[in-house]
Amino acid sequence: MAIDVNQKSDRYSYNQIKEHLYSYIFPANSLTFLVNQKLEVEMSGDQIVDYILTNLPRRQILELLEMLEIIKNRNSSPISYLQYILYGIDQYKERK
Repeated sequence: MAIDVNQKSDRYSYNQIKEHLYSYIFPANSLTFLVNQKLEVEMSGDQIVDYILTNLPRRQILELLEMLEIIKNRNSSPISYLQYILYGIDQYKERK
């Protein structure tokens, strides 16, 4: 079941969204991403899902899932995109 952002966002439960995130993240098991030029962080799949759910609004999570589905349909790996998203979340948090 693909997530459709154009549908009402309340159509998907928190657990459905979480399951979808797990389905894209767990093939990687863990990711390393650059926080700044001197610091790299490694996160497990559980940590990544929790980090995304905690730091992004529901609408952005649904958009992220839609992009991950597009990447999957192209038979590409979502790893680089997820690293980019995690970096962006971290940078946004630093600016607040």
